[in-house]
Amino acid sequence: PPPPFGSAPATAAQVFAPPPPAQPNVMAGIPDAFGGGNAFAAPPPTTMPPSSNVKFYSTGTGAPSVGAVASQLGGMSMGPPGPPAPGPPGTGAPPPAPVMGPGQAAVPPVEEVKLDMSANCDVRFMRFTTTKIPKSEAVAQKMKLPLGVVLSPMGLDTASPDEGSSDPTCPVDVVDFGSTGIIRCRRCRTYINPFVSWVNNGRQWRCNICGYVNEVPQSYFCHLNTDGTRKDRNERPELCKGSVEIQAPAEYMLRPPQAPVYVFVLDVSAGAVASGVLQTAAATIKACLDKLPGAPRTQVGFIAFDSSVHFFNLKATLSQPQMLTVPDLAELFLPLPDDLLVNLHESRAVVDALLDALPGMFAGTKRMDVAFGPALVAAYRIMSHIGGKMTVFLSSLPSAGEARLKHRENPQLLGSPKEHFHFSAEDQWYKTKAQEFHRLQICVDLFLTSAQYMDVATLK
Repeated sequence: PPPPFGSAPATAAQVFAPPPPAQPNVMAGIPDAFGGGNAFAAPPPTTMPPSSNVKFYSTGTGAPSVGAVASQLGGMSMGPPGPPAPGPPGTGAPPPAPVMGPGQAAVPPVEEVKLDMSANCDVRFMRFTTTKIPKSEAVAQKMKLPLGVVLSPMGLDTASPDEGSSDPTCPVDVVDFGSTGIIRCRRCRTYINPFVSWVNNGRQWRCNICGYVNEVPQSYFCHLNTDGTRKDRNERPELCKGSVEIQAPAEYMLRPPQAPVYVFVLDVSAGAVASGVLQTAAATIKACLDKLPGAPRTQVGFIAFDSSVHFFNLKATLSQPQMLTVPDLAELFLPLPDDLLVNLHESRAVVDALLDALPGMFAGTKRMDVAFGPALVAAYRIMSHIGGKMTVFLSSLPSAGEARLKHRENPQLLGSPKEHFHFSAEDQWYKTKAQEFHRLQICVDLFLTSAQYMDVATLK
């Protein structure tokens, strides 16, 4: 019979199975030949465990009563299922994931996922302007954000690490390919990197930039793993790290390595002395001498300029430095070509004496003119045969000799369509000289220390 109205319906796991109708026992009257009872009687019914949801009813009169059925159906459980059973014993397998019901949130993972970013370039050297790349040009136009890369080849001095960056105190790995030579793509000259793919059982590699298939030198060959990567991938920094330094062989050099050369060009005009720039520059240079690389081969030279150009003889045999002044800016020459550039280790005492005495040598100067152009030419002639770094301190607008400039700032142009003329160079002399310096391996660091107009657009 159906359950009474209002009782809970049965679930799939709760089955009501009524017993079959009672049949007359035709063997009940046959005596047991072996001592009592009926030898052909059926065994007693099997008792189900109490935890089973399947219940059988047996009554002597046949079908169960309506009250019994209602009582059993009312006791059926409609709550959520119990906890999942663990995996097979001894296998260590975790229990199966529970089935999430409607409205139940997924359980977050217990362990934090960490990605290996070593194959990407260190953010100290290369950083993209956005964290996501647009999937199409249309999306890029809607973003209206600049897409570019900030490159910092000398970014090892970053104070704090960042995402994808290693410890700032640890330098990048240096790779030496030795006699094999640097491995590069023959078509686009891309260096071998962690993103190239290997074909022909590792005997060839496909460039990840242009897709060209290159041959692998015999001395660089290595077998592949089942996933297509080289077995020595983790042993070669160029194949597992995005930032490496490659030791350049002789064919990558224009000339053999030279001794480091540093020429300091100092403004000693009245403006530089009065502002304290000369004293600060001399003290700073002296404090940095021990940090100059290349010892004991490092070479240094000094030039001072106001309305004239002053050279300093720093020969190691001298007890005090000698100053040589050339007032003729039109016919500039080097008074002592062999003694103006000296070895820092051998002439250290003379160099220290010059830096200590330099502020006092020009303490009472009244010269306001600045012969910046002739001073650059003089420093260029000193170091043109070897190259190096020229460090220049300028405190006033160049006003004497070659490449002098004039004050051309016009406040009336500010905010007008012609304001851009302030940002264009007036004289091409400095640009031409910079190209000549570059050809001879000369680098110029320019420190401008004036609060007045300096025409940086031309000097840069």
